[in-house]
Amino acid sequence: MVSGNTSQEEILCGLSAGANDYLPKPPHWDELAAKIVNYSRGGEIPLPTPNPTLGGANSISPAGLKNASDGRRGIEMVGDSEVVMIQGRSLKLTKKEFVIFKKLYHSSLLENHPLLSRENLLDEEWKKQNVTPRTVDVHIVGLRKKLKPFQIEINAKRGEGYWLKIPDFLKDG
Repeated sequence: MVSGNTSQEEILCGLSAGANDYLPKPPHWDELAAKIVNYSRGGEIPLPTPNPTLGGANSISPAGLKNASDGRRGIEMVGDSEVVMIQGRSLKLTKKEFVIFKKLYHSSLLENHPLLSRENLLDEEWKKQNVTPRTVDVHIVGLRKKLKPFQIEINAKRGEGYWLKIPDFLKDG
């Protein structure tokens, strides 16, 4: 979303409505072009190359990467950055997509793989914004598109909920 409204309230409103990103007017054209390219690739973005000599924002230490996976699936969540690493490739998600993916992923780790209803997938922030449970469906559509190249599926059982189907080659990753 490109908008002249730069207040924090307007930005959050735009992102909550489903925008993948928010740029103030006038946009920096190079930044806009880079973001368009990234989103056209299904949200895949390159991570910075670790450089121990630089330090600061240009370096990533292994200790700085929080691994939310169990280490066996080739799937890792990089801190709270909305980036999911799948077999060494990065996938940038929106904040809402990340919350949904994280819940579905953790559910898939459980032995009985419980279904998660729309209500289960709504986070506390969404509930404060008076969104309907159908809002989850919109974000599921976007997530399915981004996960398709990795052969990860989000399946649904009508009226009951969603579950994540991870291919076998990622389970031993």
